[in-house]
Amino acid sequence: MIDIKQHFCYLRPMRIPTFTLILLLFWGCSKLPESPESVDPVQNLQFEFLQFANKLYFSALVQPTYLNNSLDSVLVFWYGSDSLASPDTIRLNDSGEEGDIISNDGIYSRKIFNTNLDLMNSIPGSTKGYVYLDLDAYYFPDVITISDFFHIGNLPPFIVNVTASDTITVPSNPELIQCAVEDANGLIDINFVGFKT
Repeated sequence: MIDIKQHFCYLRPMRIPTFTLILLLFWGCSKLPESPESVDPVQNLQFEFLQFANKLYFSALVQPTYLNNSLDSVLVFWYGSDSLASPDTIRLNDSGEEGDIISNDGIYSRKIFNTNLDLMNSIPGSTKGYVYLDLDAYYFPDVITISDFFHIGNLPPFIVNVTASDTITVPSNPELIQCAVEDANGLIDINFVGFKT
């Protein structure tokens, strides 16, 4: 009869190195290199309200392929200040036209007039608060969607022109000084207009 306990005594010294080797194999395999597809295909979504030109600007860095599918198109669904509104559909491009600065640089963008003729959801120049949009990148059959919102703050006033003499003697010679100013948030938003000598 074979004594089983005796055979296990021979295996005992090998158990620790074998167990350690298996642990090292699992630990080494757990850190596989990241797949290139793990990078988000849409990055750096941006929105600007270009007050002086009364235009809206949208842009995003979009990868040319995702999951072995080529990019077909990039669309923005613009809700304006009402997240429940029926959105405007705005096609972004990378052709160096319609507000895109450099063609074929992977940054899809567009400038569009902020008027009722161009958009259902145009926003007044005095808008304060949040505006909402979705961006869809189409890699058929996959569609990558990013929903985002941006805050439009108080816009600063600007001086249109100043009418005054070239030389003003203070205080003995009173002069009439006129200054025209504008504020996209309305003239009520301006506290005072003045100058220092």
